[in-house]
Amino acid sequence: MKFNWVQRAAELEKAGIPFAIATVIDTVAPTSAKPMAKAIITADGKMEGWIGGGCAQNTVIEEGLKCIREGMASVIRLSPEQSTDGNIAYKKAIFLTRESGGTLEFHIEPVLPMTKLVIYGNTPTVKALSKMGEHLGYEVYALAPGISKMDLPDGVIKKEEFSIIEGQCVA
Repeated sequence: MKFNWVQRAAELEKAGIPFAIATVIDTVAPTSAKPMAKAIITADGKMEGWIGGGCAQNTVIEEGLKCIREGMASVIRLSPEQSTDGNIAYKKAIFLTRESGGTLEFHIEPVLPMTKLVIYGNTPTVKALSKMGEHLGYEVYALAPGISKMDLPDGVIKKEEFSIIEGQCVA
């Protein structure tokens, strides 16, 4: 069965689970990987999908975990030959003796859960902050007794009682 990375990424994103997408962007034969092959690396160090043989997987997982931690994408080159082009600053060259002798380049991009905006109270300020938060793409929570009677944007989650909101939040 073919790996549906788009569907899997949507599932992880909906669940608020951080992950990274590793894409093969270039290969130099011999290698089993093909350009545009993709894999997903989850924060627990598991990889789903195919990006080449076992010799590359551990390095790609390590770099994927680093991207998740730092929130920054990277481009890496795995090769049994040292790169002589020192002009490419965006690419991290990793010397790796591979059985096949081929070279692989990857783009690894983190996908992190959206920060939630939690607003406590039921003053006019809540309405203004809710509108701003929605406009900026936050998942907005408004918590206070009587909050359900307030005219807030449709996407705002209203809770009559104060509670803890799971995940990454700002208040």
